[in-house]
Amino acid sequence: MTRPSRGERGVSESVQWALVVPVLLTTLLAVIQLGVWVHGRNTVRHAAVAGAEAAAVADSSASRSRAEQAAGEVTRAGGLHSVQVRVRSTDGRVEVTTTAQVDLVVDLGLGRVSGTANVPREQLT
Repeated sequence: MTRPSRGERGVSESVQWALVVPVLLTTLLAVIQLGVWVHGRNTVRHAAVAGAEAAAVADSSASRSRAEQAAGEVTRAGGLHSVQVRVRSTDGRVEVTTTAQVDLVVDLGLGRVSGTANVPREQLT
């Protein structure tokens, strides 16, 4: 087995870096993407809770608009777009589902996130 000459040692190190750097950059991008996705998922869940609480204390005629307004404020603050808010009132309960789009660099169909909150309607006396 022959030893590489002194001038060829840098070539093998360059090849090692050429193989390692793309793996490191891909891992870094994946971690950042995961963080953005988790932030979006948490934001729509908080928006659903805010919308449900706003709808629970409002009278039935204004509950939908209050829920949409509260959920919209939370999602805008979280940087999400294409927000949809669905409000359902049944048997003294309010259910709010918020769906939004998260901006991902590589979207593999995971950019659409949603959250649901179900709370009892407040009884005004």
